[in-house]
Amino acid sequence: MTKVAIRGLAQRKLRAFITTLAVLLGVAFIAGSYVLTDTINRSFDDIFDQAYAGTDVAISSSTTGQTDGADLPPFSERYLDRVRQVDGVEKAAGGIFSTARFVDAEGEQLSAGFAPEFVSSTAPAPFETLTYTEGRPPENADEASIDESTADREGLGIGDTLRIAGPAGVKAYEIVGLQRLGETSSGGAGTAQLTLPEAQRLTDKEGELDGISVQAADGVSPATLSQRIDQVLPPRLTVETGTQAAERQSEDIKEDLSFFRIVLLVFGGVALIVGSFLIFNTFSITVAQRIRELGMLRTLGATRGQILRGMVLEAAIIGVIGSLVGVLAGIGFASALNAIFKSFGIDLPNTGTVIAARTIIVSIVVGMLVTLAAALSPALRATRVSPMAALLEAELPESRRHGRIFTAVAVLLMLGGIALTCVGIFGGLESNAAAGAVGGGAVATLFGVSMFSPRLVRPLASLIGWPLERLRGITGRLARENAVRKPGRTAVTAGALMIGLAVVVF
Repeated sequence: MTKVAIRGLAQRKLRAFITTLAVLLGVAFIAGSYVLTDTINRSFDDIFDQAYAGTDVAISSSTTGQTDGADLPPFSERYLDRVRQVDGVEKAAGGIFSTARFVDAEGEQLSAGFAPEFVSSTAPAPFETLTYTEGRPPENADEASIDESTADREGLGIGDTLRIAGPAGVKAYEIVGLQRLGETSSGGAGTAQLTLPEAQRLTDKEGELDGISVQAADGVSPATLSQRIDQVLPPRLTVETGTQAAERQSEDIKEDLSFFRIVLLVFGGVALIVGSFLIFNTFSITVAQRIRELGMLRTLGATRGQILRGMVLEAAIIGVIGSLVGVLAGIGFASALNAIFKSFGIDLPNTGTVIAARTIIVSIVVGMLVTLAAALSPALRATRVSPMAALLEAELPESRRHGRIFTAVAVLLMLGGIALTCVGIFGGLESNAAAGAVGGGAVATLFGVSMFSPRLVRPLASLIGWPLERLRGITGRLARENAVRKPGRTAVTAGALMIGLAVVVF
């Protein structure tokens, strides 16, 4: 049966190619989603590792009770003197890192991008982590530097004017330097660097700091020093090693962006569902065209089990090829997605493409399962071909009619899907849970409608076909009768279009 399966695919190259393409596209979307989000997560790891490269101990306000997206409250500058007196502290410096806005002469925000903009203060070595690619750091209250990506996007350069809006008002600064953090983009975020006193004034934090960076003396470990410092500071301040601070902030970013992977995977799942309809139709047509071939195999002694294994093997070959090529295409798809986001002003960080083993395994397994599940029903129908079919112009045996239980399951899926979607929209759930509920409800609804749709083919075809029959005569009548002759196949074909349109409307 292996040779028969391979020969069957070879004789229908175009149809096998189209079916493989359906698998490939869905798998490419899933693999690309994992590659892109894994790359972003690794890049943020690198960004925060770079940001804390010269810091042994980091001090900041506690994040307990803070609203997502809000700046942490500043703390008094007097704590800096207290930190400097701790045994084992080689050097300590305070800094400002706060949200702001870059505006034009009319006070309108320069960029329509989605990423935030920040003001940071200059820092002494070894705490300064920005690399100046052109110019120098600001040295007085009228100077500022700006990150390269913002400068490129807004057409700014050395000597130009940058207006920054903060809680204390708007002020124009002369750009004296272009900087960046490490070798990656900042995810579209803009950063302007000012002197510490000016950053405190603009953000209305005079006499206050957003954080303190500490360098440990020789022979003192960061963990030991963080414990000593923690004993002299109030509980509302968080004291952690530089490594811990980098890991915490990176994890916070990953959690905030977790919805991004969910959205991409939902679209990948939709692509695979649409592909499964195409696979089902293709195998149904293939089986219908091979009635005599299957009947001859039965005449030569092939059992129903062998016929089933042959059909499943064909599906498995298509699934393997489509999934493997889909993983490779997904790597390129991730780069294409990144370029699309960049064109919309969302410059996602990228320090190197990340291809995890999980990405390859999950993509191939999902592609295989979807292909085999979609081909199973036509394969089972192929086993019901009798040996006499080799001698007759026989048709493929009709599928068993779906009973009341099948219909009840379809109705429950529709109602449950609608209810789950409403819970996700109106239930006040946390964002990721809400997205999961809406996505799960939509999928359940689509499956329910697809299962129930064969019962709708006859009345809908009669309703739609009536005016066509009046306009086109016998042509319209033949179209209507052909549509209702195989309601299951008509419903599956319409289902693929239904899901595609649902995605467009969404």
